[in-house]
Amino acid sequence: MNTLIDKIKNNTYKYNILKVSNNVTQKDITELFEALKINYSITSLNLCEIELKEEIKKLSNALKVNSSITFLDLSLTNINAEGIRYLSETLKINNSITSLNLSYNYIKDEGIRYLSESLKTNNSITFLNLSLTNINAEGIKYLSESLKINNSIASLNLGYNYIQSEKMKFLSEVLKINSSITSLNLNSNFIKEEGMRYLSEALKINYSITSLDLSRNNINDEGIRYLSKALKVNESITFLNLYNNKIKEEGTRYLSEAIKTNFSITSINLGYNKITDAGIIYLSESLKINSSITSLNLCLNNINEKGIIYLSEFLKINSSITFLNLGENYISKEGIKYLSNTLKVNSFINSLNLECNEIKEEGIKYLSEALKVNDSITSLDLNGNYFKKGIKCLSEALKINSSITSLDLQNNKIQEEGIRYLSVALKTNFSITSLNLQNNKIQEEGMKYLSEVLKVNSSINSLNLSFNFIKNEGLRYLSDALKINSSITSLNLIDNKIKEEGIIYFSNALQSNTSLTELFYNWIGNY
Repeated sequence: MNTLIDKIKNNTYKYNILKVSNNVTQKDITELFEALKINYSITSLNLCEIELKEEIKKLSNALKVNSSITFLDLSLTNINAEGIRYLSETLKINNSITSLNLSYNYIKDEGIRYLSESLKTNNSITFLNLSLTNINAEGIKYLSESLKINNSIASLNLGYNYIQSEKMKFLSEVLKINSSITSLNLNSNFIKEEGMRYLSEALKINYSITSLDLSRNNINDEGIRYLSKALKVNESITFLNLYNNKIKEEGTRYLSEAIKTNFSITSINLGYNKITDAGIIYLSESLKINSSITSLNLCLNNINEKGIIYLSEFLKINSSITFLNLGENYISKEGIKYLSNTLKVNSFINSLNLECNEIKEEGIKYLSEALKVNDSITSLDLNGNYFKKGIKCLSEALKINSSITSLDLQNNKIQEEGIRYLSVALKTNFSITSLNLQNNKIQEEGMKYLSEVLKVNSSINSLNLSFNFIKNEGLRYLSDALKINSSITSLNLIDNKIKEEGIIYFSNALQSNTSLTELFYNWIGNY
């Protein structure tokens, strides 16, 4: 650390980014902060997880004279209200810091009062993260007053605090006049329907916010009714996150009506709600008219066969959606049949998530037929569908398909025979660059097939083999392949059954391999 500090003092530290490890001593920290007073090369300082409760005053003094640091991460540093008082005094005169992360600190309302005073005069900070800082009613009042004056903050994260319904009134009043905030994160704040009433009134006249995160706020159908009224007139929001808000059929109906006339939203996250098939019918009808939404997340919504039929019919004529997440629903083999027929004619979806949908062997047959003719999907997630022998059909499709670059097959019980089919396909498939085979009960024989592929395949650069049953012999096969392979840059071998002999094989292979830059492992045994 002393050598590093000397370089910082002398401005010979050749990088402009500094991430301080959390095993440094308090003495090291003190010396570092002194060095920052005369350093002018470091622009990004990351002190995440460094204990700063007693040292924040020294950092604040350094930042009063330092004019090069623009990015400052103080998350998880145990700063309290008193520490924020020192930092806030600095922020009144420092005009170089543009990004400030104070998340995961026990700042509370008193600390927010100090910070808010500094934000009234500071005009350099554009990104401010205050998530998980124990902000309550008084803190929101202080912050809201400063935001009426401050016109530099563009991104504000207030996630995981205690804003709640009534306190949204203060923030909403600010948003009616503030025109600098473009990204607002209110994730996990117990806003509920009453808070949405206040916020929605602000959104009717606010034209600066383009990204709005309202996830995990128990908004429910009544809150969505208020929001939908605002969305009918708001033309600025492009990203809307409504994940986990207890939205049911009625709420989806309100939102669908708004979507028919709103053409600014391009990405909407409705995951982990209770939309069900009835809600999907409303949503599908609105999306036949809407042509702006390109990203749609419907995971965890109790969607069954009926809902998928409606969605599939709409997707036959939709030309805007490129990202579709249907993960963790109940699509089943019949639902996937309808969706697969759609994928034969839809040429716009490039990212498709079907994880944990009980598709199984029969469903994979339908999907595989679609993949033989579909040339738009580049990312396909089939995690946790337990199709086992269905891998044979999928492998046949992969011999023909040349668009998929990322394929997630984890948790599918593919086993040895399935790996054999897949390996044959991968010998001729040169489009897949990322392959996830986590938790598929792959053993020595499977590794033998896969390793032969890696000797000739030059497209795969990311390979996940974690949580399998690979032993020393299996790792020997892989090691031999890695001596030849020059494309894999990332390899995950966590939680296998590898011991000393296998480690020796692998270590020898690494001496001649020049492409692998990222390796994840936790070898079993005392090595």
